[in-house]
Amino acid sequence: MSQMLPTRSVDSVRLADVLTSSLAAIHAESNPLALPAVDSVIVLVVDGLGMHNLSARSGHARTLLGGIKRAVLSSTYPATTATALTTLTTGVDSGVHGLTGYSIAARQSGKVFNQLTGWGIDMPPSSWQRATTVFEHAKAADVRADVIAHGKFAGTGFTEAVLRGAEFCASDRLGDRFELAVERSRQRGVIYLYVSELDAIAHRVGWESGEWIAALEDLDAAVRDTLPRLGRRTGMLLTADHGVIDVPAHQHLLIDERAPELLDGVVATAGDPRALT
Repeated sequence: MSQMLPTRSVDSVRLADVLTSSLAAIHAESNPLALPAVDSVIVLVVDGLGMHNLSARSGHARTLLGGIKRAVLSSTYPATTATALTTLTTGVDSGVHGLTGYSIAARQSGKVFNQLTGWGIDMPPSSWQRATTVFEHAKAADVRADVIAHGKFAGTGFTEAVLRGAEFCASDRLGDRFELAVERSRQRGVIYLYVSELDAIAHRVGWESGEWIAALEDLDAAVRDTLPRLGRRTGMLLTADHGVIDVPAHQHLLIDERAPELLDGVVATAGDPRALT
């Protein structure tokens, strides 16, 4: 029975090392995560599943926690989806790949662009994200690269910018995504299995909600059912782009309500609320 791949416990290991180490393991090369040689790797990316969130709900995720050999990876700065997922898929920091936060203000036009959803003529995915992806490196080395995600992400600008080089396999049901991952893992390659449901629920009703816990249980069950079906030379890694903190409404600080004078002369705001320093 296959298990989650063991990794060494080294504080310097970063999110940027996950996919690059996975590809190196397929080539039987040394890597920052010290992964053993394999034929295929499923990198399970659960958006918003921080270690604090997972540990706090340990009774609902026994398979996920039981398979973790390394408790902490450092994410990116800022720890926001656009930046973190791009660092994961390219293996380089945001100053290199160019997606530096939730939104950016273009210097010449002054327009603000959302780096998840604002792709278009003014922010072309083919050139804005300028780093080579791990999937492109894999393809150049005749290693299969697959992305398995919800169908709503197929063909988006962010997908084109960040996941290029991989074959996109769309499935709206969580269980079907894991089925696809098992099927694709029978070939030599790296599989990026993306789970967006927990983050979407956390944004809508909070990670401490019953709905979030139910989604975590569904994910744990899917992993539990998948592991025994993987080949001996197939590994699975669990990672996330960031964690989640619930901020109750009474603690929200809205500048336009509390201190509207601070907005005098402000043309646009951009950046990321997770990067206040």
